[in-house]
Amino acid sequence: MVQILKINPTHPDSTVIRKAQNYITEGKLVIFPTDTVYGLGADPFNENAVINLLKVKGRDPNKGLPVLVATMDIANEFVEFSPLAKSLASQFWPGALTLVLPLKKSMLNQVTGNRKTLGIRIPNHKVARQLAEIPIIGTSANISGQKSPLTAEDAIKQIGKSVELALDCGSANEGLPSTIIDLTGRTPRLLREGPIKFAKLDPFLF
Repeated sequence: MVQILKINPTHPDSTVIRKAQNYITEGKLVIFPTDTVYGLGADPFNENAVINLLKVKGRDPNKGLPVLVATMDIANEFVEFSPLAKSLASQFWPGALTLVLPLKKSMLNQVTGNRKTLGIRIPNHKVARQLAEIPIIGTSANISGQKSPLTAEDAIKQIGKSVELALDCGSANEGLPSTIIDLTGRTPRLLREGPIKFAKLDPFLF
């Protein structure tokens, strides 16, 4: 049965954060709040945890999984930033923009979707960002194709039987999954429009 812990979104209890981080490093799945929708966290370097997450969500393993990090220094360990990527990160991070960038280090195929790229972002939410001081998978805490969860309760209804811990801080800020842009090709590809509208990205792209 999932354990539910209340957490203050503006002043997160460090004890609760550490507990959630420990669960993740032990290979367990954790529901947590973000600046977009409620997320499902796992250790991106633990193959069993990643396979379990994909199974719980019913997600296509070829789609890849986004990783959340706390700082640009950590992001730079994972991916290569072009001048455009640096510009977008400077403008929109922390925030609801996932950048798909060339990999700099080896990652599990289940995380990359068997590609040499990675979706990555810094969330604009204190709970998520503190959790991501250890890099974590940060995909929506739902069954693939179902409604993205706006509360911990929504997430638990969908996947709670497969999750050890849920952090609850009320309703999600945006209610939409992050905007995604792929910068790994010759021209940028806008993959999903979320809280950051494509029109806001246009001045950087054209």
